[in-house]
Amino acid sequence: MLSLGIVICTYQRPEKLRSLIKNILHADSIPQEIIVVDASPEIYQAGIDEQGVQVIKSNHANQPYQRYVGYLAAKSDLLLYLDDDMEIVHPNFINVILNIFVQRPQISGVALHFTNKQPINALSDIPTSNLFRKNGMFKRLKNKLSGYPDLPAGQLGWCGNRGPQPSGGGFTQWLSGGAFVAKRNCLYQNFNFQLFDLFEQKRGMGEDALLGYTLHHQAPLYYHPELLFYHNDENESHYSLNHFLYARRVLFSRLFMSLEVQRLNQSSGFPALLHYHWYSLFRIGGYVLNFLRHPDARRKNTLLGSLRGWLDTLSFKFERSGKRNQYWMHEASQNINL
Repeated sequence: MLSLGIVICTYQRPEKLRSLIKNILHADSIPQEIIVVDASPEIYQAGIDEQGVQVIKSNHANQPYQRYVGYLAAKSDLLLYLDDDMEIVHPNFINVILNIFVQRPQISGVALHFTNKQPINALSDIPTSNLFRKNGMFKRLKNKLSGYPDLPAGQLGWCGNRGPQPSGGGFTQWLSGGAFVAKRNCLYQNFNFQLFDLFEQKRGMGEDALLGYTLHHQAPLYYHPELLFYHNDENESHYSLNHFLYARRVLFSRLFMSLEVQRLNQSSGFPALLHYHWYSLFRIGGYVLNFLRHPDARRKNTLLGSLRGWLDTLSFKFERSGKRNQYWMHEASQNINL
């Protein structure tokens, strides 16, 4: 019988963390272990006195790194990763997850379905294009020309572009990070730890899709459509607090995502590089048109941030050789041994 552990990454949200741990411990089944990786300035003692809960202090407020620390500390066959702002919908979620792996023993992991609990979330204030109707002919043409085409279900492409998850469940190449589960022996195989550098520099995004794509290259990745969790961010994401920084981060991160997809596919990164700059041209051009049509501070900062993110990529050096892996492995080992 496979064992399941839960890894929760947190940063300065003690009340949500306490609530999540309490609900896990009152679910229909109890996991083998619960590991909290906390990057807050002070460790919140939420649930630390509960049997089976281990709290690890992370020296880096860096979510993909925190997930890796949890992986190193865990002993379970399966690891369920949860953000601290997730809420349990299905009290028997552990048995649901275990049954998926019993029915599909060949898979590397499961992308779990969850939905936003609040109608207004952390991304609601980000300006979006209103130049084309959502499903109009010009919208479809724009998607093709801009380097962000509609992809088949479950597919991950360049620049973070991804097709929708299979509506009735099925195999996929990507996952969303709020809630997913993976076999421990499939995690962080042929993984590029340069991603941790980008998050340390506040320039990384798309870590969930890339981790899913890495798992997909180990063994098939499956999407389970049943609703098991709510995402309740209550507009608290640090990503979108500043429109300039958010837009800069988005556009910069799209280059790394494209090059990493090419690395995992064992093919040249040159086509992905050309595609990225074509995509950036259309994205920045779209922000220019949107600002000229409806000038305001949000659209101005989004335009300037996107331009800065693109300029930053001109001096970026992508590491295909894994030069940074040893540094981050050492950092994580130090955190666990503190």
